[in-house]
Amino acid sequence: MQVGILIIVLFLVLLLLRVPAAFCMLITTLVYALVEQSVPQSFIPQAMVSGSASYTIMAAPFFILVGELMNSSGITKRLFKFANVLVGHITGGLGHVNVLV
Repeated sequence: MQVGILIIVLFLVLLLLRVPAAFCMLITTLVYALVEQSVPQSFIPQAMVSGSASYTIMAAPFFILVGELMNSSGITKRLFKFANVLVGHITGGLGHVNVLV
């Protein structure tokens, strides 16, 4: 029970120190694995690698990456302009543009 309280306190302290949430979760998970003796030390890297090999989990970061690439290249503005030309004259055209894009 005390290890759980330690992990929660550590997580909250790291959040208050403005450490990014992903690193807070990583650090607290590693601290728990090192403090709790029931977890074998060889299991930690194996679990990290097997968890990152899931194609379903990797879809969200790649979707965000593609969105950032599209924004930085300017193609999103051109897509919205094109869709606006197609349906901009219709009432509620912005909603139609969002559906088309």
